[in-house]
Amino acid sequence: QTKKLLGDLNDEVVAYSKYLEWNEYPEEQLQLKSFITADWGEFRRWADEVDLNGKLHSLADAMANAQNEGSLHRPKSLDSYLKEQKKNPTRNFIIGNDAGDADSIISAICLAFIEGKTPIISVSKDTFVYERPEVEMLLDLAGISNASANLLFIEDLQMILDSSRDNEVRTLTLVDHNAINDSLHKFRHMIEVVEIVDHHTDENLYTDTCSGTMRNIAFENGKALVASTTTLIAEILLKRTNNPQVSLSTLLLGVILLDSVNLDESIGKVTPRDRDAVSNILTQTDWSNSSLLAYLKPSAGSQPTIDTNQLFSHLERAKYSPEFWSAFNVSRALGYDYKAFHYGTKNSKHRFGIATVLMPGNQFMEKEGFLPQTT
Repeated sequence: QTKKLLGDLNDEVVAYSKYLEWNEYPEEQLQLKSFITADWGEFRRWADEVDLNGKLHSLADAMANAQNEGSLHRPKSLDSYLKEQKKNPTRNFIIGNDAGDADSIISAICLAFIEGKTPIISVSKDTFVYERPEVEMLLDLAGISNASANLLFIEDLQMILDSSRDNEVRTLTLVDHNAINDSLHKFRHMIEVVEIVDHHTDENLYTDTCSGTMRNIAFENGKALVASTTTLIAEILLKRTNNPQVSLSTLLLGVILLDSVNLDESIGKVTPRDRDAVSNILTQTDWSNSSLLAYLKPSAGSQPTIDTNQLFSHLERAKYSPEFWSAFNVSRALGYDYKAFHYGTKNSKHRFGIATVLMPGNQFMEKEGFLPQTT
């Protein structure tokens, strides 16, 4: 459409210029001048309607990322990349679901690095610092220093959008969910969903801007095809490189183990794709330069590998720590990994939520203020 509208306009301008230069065809000059004014107005209206300027900026960002960084061939470490994005975010963001669990956080961080975009942590900085011990531990193991100071959180994205003085649309990739978070609904006119990587029921939203291979939702016949979104991110990563950075491998491996409960078949969550992802991460990563010395063990080959049982045990211990959970009041415990759901017709939707409380029920009910805060 751009080519057609500007092509017609160009033909009219060239003809008008020649007639002026030759000082001929005065009636045609007036007619062409009228056509040029009308066609230019039509082009401007169309450009505003489709946000052509915003799309060109997004394309420029993508080209700059491809040229200057190169997908997975950029010399930056993940740690330095996150610090750079905190200072100079792109117009292309990746965000997880409202609950902001390990899967959402790590999926956003890893896919952002792979695609040269800006990761957004979908919970507040306060929640991240005080309520995600297993994520903090995993980031530390992956060499991400002072993570809370070098990441962008949901309040940062809201501030970016609130302070925007232009009408340019920012692109959004959704990981571990496929419907925009409630906290971003008021900015719906400023963001365009262009990619989804998820393992939940497809709500069939944003199909005009996100379809085909950009809509990677591993859910069929009422069942998730993977235990974790990080399995899907690992598949994306390993299609692009056969020598992934240790930091990426550490993060993805840790969350797949957590979400699949250490690949335990008896739990009923693990799938062949999760097992393949773990196997491929372990065999394709050079762990010899890893800082995970406490988790290294000999392998059948010449290179060491990771003791996944030990890694899972330490991450699970951080997540279920009695000291951690005893410090929570009732409302904060109920807010941990809270997920909102809705059901009903388009015109009459009902909402409910499910919280994850990782402590014995009788101990939780004995917390001070339990009845007033739950009734």
